[in-house]
Amino acid sequence: PFHTTNMDAKDQELQLVRKQLRELLNEANHNQEIMTRHQELDLQLIGANSFRDLIEHILNTTADICDLHQITLCLLDQHDDLKTMLADLKIDSHDFPRLIFVATNTDLYHQVAPLKQAALGTYQASLHNHLFAPYEVKPRCVAIIPLIRQSKLLGCLNLGSLDVERFTTDMGTDFIERLGSIIAICLENVINSERLTLISLTDALTNVNNRRYVEMRMIEEIGRARRQ
Repeated sequence: PFHTTNMDAKDQELQLVRKQLRELLNEANHNQEIMTRHQELDLQLIGANSFRDLIEHILNTTADICDLHQITLCLLDQHDDLKTMLADLKIDSHDFPRLIFVATNTDLYHQVAPLKQAALGTYQASLHNHLFAPYEVKPRCVAIIPLIRQSKLLGCLNLGSLDVERFTTDMGTDFIERLGSIIAICLENVINSERLTLISLTDALTNVNNRRYVEMRMIEEIGRARRQ
């Protein structure tokens, strides 16, 4: 009887070890899938070669890959330079209702302090309503990620979830802060690139589109005609 009992105990212990190994393998596979999706997102953000493409990836691809219910992008535009650039690029702001422009740094404050690191927690109307204004149904929890480039705050990426446990104050922020850094770099690069392109297509004295602009637009319209 003693021998049988001892064998049963060893068998139970072995089954427990096997269960723990299966759980570890499942967790490892799940983490690998997450890393693969995040790498795909990074590549799409870095590969965006226009402001329109980058904004679409930030708002749409990020939401799909990260399985988010709500996402907005808030950019600091103190002198309406970005809005002017969008107009020059013939981009209608209504095409991106989740792209929000703010005029002052205080609009990017979290509570009473400048936003310097990711802020996670429960949605609070007094703090987050203007960041999720495009949505009628507000999220239950949020992650507000500052977009900082060379110590300059460019804006913030705002993630919202209807799952109250998705973003909690004790949650690690390494990934989302890394995402914020990548987006900040991509935004700076694309904005500078678009501005240089606009300069090259416009006469500096008269501010009238030059021949290069006309030739470029002709190619675009011929391509559009062929597609349609």
